[in-house]
Amino acid sequence: MKRVVHSTVLISKLITTHLVNTLGVALLGALFIFSFAPFYQGMLAIILPVIVLIITANLTSGQTFRRSWWFSFGYFVAAVYWIYFSMHVYYQVPLIATIAIIVGLASYLALFPALAFWLSKKYSSKSKKILLRASSGDAEDDSLLNITISSSPYCEADYKAIKTIVSAELGKSGQSKSKQLFKGRKILVAGVSADITKLIVDKLEDKFNQDIIWKKSLFGKVSALSKNSKYSTTGILLLLPAFWLIFEWLRSWLLSGFPWLAIGYSQSETILANYAPVVGVYGIGWLVVTLGAIVYLLFAAQARILYAVLAVFSVSALLGADLLCWIILAGILVYGLWLKKIYVIFGALLVLGALALSQLDWSKPSGDPLSIRLVQGNIHQGIKWTKLGKSLSASRYKMMSENLGDADLVIWPETAIPAFLDEIQAGYIRELQQGLKDKNASLLLGIPVASTREVRGKAKVVEFNSIIKLTADSLIRYDKTHLVPFGEFMPFESVLGDFYDVFNVPGSDFAAGDTVQKPIVVKGHTIGINICYEIAFGREMAKALPGAVFFINFSNNAWFYNPPRNLSMGESPLSSMPAYKPWERQLSGMTLLRPWMGDSLEAYQHLQMAQMRAREIGRYILSSTNDGVTAVIDTHGKVLHSLPRFKAAVLSANVPPMTGMTLYAKTGDWAVLILALIVALLSIFFLKRKSSN
Repeated sequence: MKRVVHSTVLISKLITTHLVNTLGVALLGALFIFSFAPFYQGMLAIILPVIVLIITANLTSGQTFRRSWWFSFGYFVAAVYWIYFSMHVYYQVPLIATIAIIVGLASYLALFPALAFWLSKKYSSKSKKILLRASSGDAEDDSLLNITISSSPYCEADYKAIKTIVSAELGKSGQSKSKQLFKGRKILVAGVSADITKLIVDKLEDKFNQDIIWKKSLFGKVSALSKNSKYSTTGILLLLPAFWLIFEWLRSWLLSGFPWLAIGYSQSETILANYAPVVGVYGIGWLVVTLGAIVYLLFAAQARILYAVLAVFSVSALLGADLLCWIILAGILVYGLWLKKIYVIFGALLVLGALALSQLDWSKPSGDPLSIRLVQGNIHQGIKWTKLGKSLSASRYKMMSENLGDADLVIWPETAIPAFLDEIQAGYIRELQQGLKDKNASLLLGIPVASTREVRGKAKVVEFNSIIKLTADSLIRYDKTHLVPFGEFMPFESVLGDFYDVFNVPGSDFAAGDTVQKPIVVKGHTIGINICYEIAFGREMAKALPGAVFFINFSNNAWFYNPPRNLSMGESPLSSMPAYKPWERQLSGMTLLRPWMGDSLEAYQHLQMAQMRAREIGRYILSSTNDGVTAVIDTHGKVLHSLPRFKAAVLSANVPPMTGMTLYAKTGDWAVLILALIVALLSIFFLKRKSSN
């Protein structure tokens, strides 16, 4: 009975400790959401790999995977929590199913960084293991143990060393009469006390330079596993950044891809963003992890200094003191050079390279600017698809577009007209075209379109999320090609269809448009078009170059927040709040509270991706949205003009057509991906060869 009570208490303690540790790691991961918009504390992201390396330093590869997965899980839950609004508030999916979808998505996304850390540990930690297992010997005296010691893989020299240590310690302790069995590849010792076992373990640690991690089993027995699980320098400096890039790229490709908040986006406001035209967002992520790896390697053996550096750096980053962060990082690199650490030279070159690239312009104007008008209607999502909402949308957008002067191009956002094109009265389209004729202008507007397509040899009506270009005498259509998971299609529907049905999770009939479509031309210039989620795929946008002179992203961020609604106007009354422009690095309580209390992170995360795309491809990007953030972004990722969230307004801007090709636009992700694969393979080959020698 006593043993049962002891086991129950032990189980309870183990579960509680494990739960607290796991939640702590997940919460730590969630804090790194501050690296991204709307907080823009990008320097914080540099210590992300440092934190994970610290908490996994002495773990096995399997434990490293679990610990880094929990860290990443917390990070992605904080990153995509806003799915709650689209699924539960607007689609009216039951709360439990919505939570399951968010948890499931975050769990899936967390696999990718966890795999990077797991493989880095697996291939970089030394393969030798010294195993020591101890269990109760005498049932009446738990201080007497039976211990088994072995070396894996088997090594004769290790075996002899272990045998010598065991015999010597037993002889000194007067327990030389304990039963010893040196058999095969294992050393068995019966009836040895716990104190002497500890002495043996200490000697083994000194001899093999490894730590013994003691564990208590659920049944009161004691077991120990010794394994040299520390990362090697090659593993941290070369393998981890390479694997990180490879798995972030895989995340952007598998199951149509979900590249949301790749770590490179965090640098959109730092000097590392100057690498975007060269290596793209995934290459920047590689550099971020490399800088973090250098910081960890320099101070790995000096825990107190490492923690102090991280504390000062983290506080500085959270306060937006980027200059202080760079001074600290520069000091770290100088310290590394003083220690004659060769790898620090690479870190110094990365920083100097970023400064040098800031002097380059990859594109240039190729003609007179076009006069643009971006119309933000601010129709509340809760009424948008009702009869009232459809009528309100059509009338408001038309009214707001009537007195816009000599505009060359008027832009309405994604699904500005919440009805299928064939449902719109012909008179409404004619009125729009007549207005365009009077102004000699073009109109781009978002509207769903139903069309007939041949599917498996049969004609079928399918729906497209489309943009149409209206002029006085023509109508041209672009259909969205990259659909949104959980919005325009349901992932794993063939497998999870029953789950979606049981919990009333809505599907979607949207189909992907053709890869090659007729270009949209305005005033003789080709305009690059992408809708909502397509802004996340730089390699796909680059296909429109060099023809496209600027890009327009059409979006409706209203799906991902549920603000209070002004019933008489069908819009949010928050329009009376001061304009919120976090990209201007405002340092106030609003910077931290506004996105959580009266807004959603999604709209700003979306804008930050557009900022990175502008840098990557060297083109202006116009962000056209229903309720914000409507903005004009230049080729350096700077937000030149913007409208406040939740306000019906028109943004006027003159946008120059640009020409020229960045290196990234020419190579896409393939150059850095192939380079990462080569680095990873060569590193593994080097480590295996070193281990075998």
